[in-house]
Amino acid sequence: MEEKIWQIKPLTPSLAAELSRTMGVSLWTSQLLINRGVETPEEAEVFLRGGFSHLYSPRLLDGIDKAVDRALRAVRESEKILIYGDYDVDGITSVCLLSIVLKEIGAHISYYLPHRLREGYGLNIDAIRKAKDRAINLIITCDCGMDAYEEITMAKKEGMDTIVLDHHRTKDNIPPAVAVVNPHLCSYPFKALAGVGVAFKFAQALAERVPSLKVQKHLDLVGLGTVSDIVPLVNENRILVKHGIEALNPSEKRGIEALKEVSGIKNRRIDTRDIAFILAPRLNAGGRMDTAYDGVKMLLSHDPKEAKRIASKLEKDNRERQRVEQEIFKDAVKIIEENSDLKKERVLVIAEKGWHPGVIGIVASRLAERFSRPSILISLEKDRGRGSGRSIGGFNLFESINSLKGYLQKFGGHKYACGLEISENNIHPFRIEINRLAEEIPVEEFKPTLYVDALLSFDTLTFSMVKEFSLLSPFGLGNEEPLFITKNVEIMANPKIVSSNHIKFWVRHNNFHREVIGFGKGEYAPLLTKKQTVDLLYTPELDLWNGRNSVILKMKDIRIKNEKS
Repeated sequence: MEEKIWQIKPLTPSLAAELSRTMGVSLWTSQLLINRGVETPEEAEVFLRGGFSHLYSPRLLDGIDKAVDRALRAVRESEKILIYGDYDVDGITSVCLLSIVLKEIGAHISYYLPHRLREGYGLNIDAIRKAKDRAINLIITCDCGMDAYEEITMAKKEGMDTIVLDHHRTKDNIPPAVAVVNPHLCSYPFKALAGVGVAFKFAQALAERVPSLKVQKHLDLVGLGTVSDIVPLVNENRILVKHGIEALNPSEKRGIEALKEVSGIKNRRIDTRDIAFILAPRLNAGGRMDTAYDGVKMLLSHDPKEAKRIASKLEKDNRERQRVEQEIFKDAVKIIEENSDLKKERVLVIAEKGWHPGVIGIVASRLAERFSRPSILISLEKDRGRGSGRSIGGFNLFESINSLKGYLQKFGGHKYACGLEISENNIHPFRIEINRLAEEIPVEEFKPTLYVDALLSFDTLTFSMVKEFSLLSPFGLGNEEPLFITKNVEIMANPKIVSSNHIKFWVRHNNFHREVIGFGKGEYAPLLTKKQTVDLLYTPELDLWNGRNSVILKMKDIRIKNEKS
């Protein structure tokens, strides 16, 4: 286990005191706000209490008026509309949101999600041909479309119009659609919307023209897709997710309630962690193992029996995904540990026949975390490889593969994740060149860094204080859970392993006792013993189980100061 960098953010006492006074919150909560870039009472008001009035007008998005005009014309003239999405949760929820709102205004719609293994991401020529055969008049892409210049050109020649609703940057020409709506292509004030966020903006613009259309009741879908796509939970995303979580507790949609039931979380209030680690993997499982249509059908279903049946199938798919993922992870670790050359390289590039392409991205993420290096896994079939990569530290994965695109048949992604297709003959030179690029970056850039809010003693962590921290929720990328260090903490008893790979133990600091749980930290159990002194890095959380009202510490990292006496 490689030691992580603990970077403590500086305290700003004067600014924290002023914010505390004007907002009526504690000094520590004020400091947490400042650590997240919130420094004025006006910014704090929006951050803590922002509502729909703080959302930007959808009409600030270039192309949205043209998009709405074309969609309403299709409704008036009874044209056939095809909603074309992606196979992940962002794409699935985008398709569902557009399907619902367009149907509510009388549109004749159908939807299409490409098969991850057979078709890959985005609009494809075969799908255009199928749309032509079905006499589709208008294609609306969501969470995809920016890289579909050739496909949209073909659709235009075949007499079909296209509207692109997307949030990805394009590496090619902007496609010749009737309208391209993308916050990156204009002066829209917030660039980090998820795909479903852009779809919601389109729905808002529709509702301005069709007042009977009520789009806010579908924020459960927006919250689900936004959290799942791991976009920053700041600005508009924070407002959409905050209200989306309210709409999820409970949801009016049978499919979401069925998914909560089979996941074992129906009877508790769900938050962003439940979305990210429980609901999203199950919704994703269909598209990873087979087809994403099950997720759409479930979310659109009005029949509780049908919704429960599909949710149960997704639960089964997710268990199979976990099994396959674990097998590939073990294979990959063995390859790395037995290959001396790989051990020397800064970027892991591993290829193997028979690996499931729908799962390798998750495994790449686990490898990047375990070995503290960017990792690209490639599934080989015949002489062709399909890869997925995850980065760590300051290494920009997308920029790196973009500079090596001559080795690739197809690629896409962003700083921390990528997908690619490559011929088997090009894998070895690609591995050499991407490692050559990585050698230009200081080795410290590859070490995982944990950004700590402050040093605290346990007497500060009262129940009321930790409860006040929840004002900063929902937590996620860009607004992480509060993270603290307490130094010179004594372990009171040997840690216990719970639920296969979690650990629990009690600690003491200045005569205050706290229970610690380390999720997925089972490997630390043999290293931690009674009476050891440690520095503990953690997130405090309220423990309300079975009527308890206490503070529990979620261990994120630990440093042993001495051996037991």
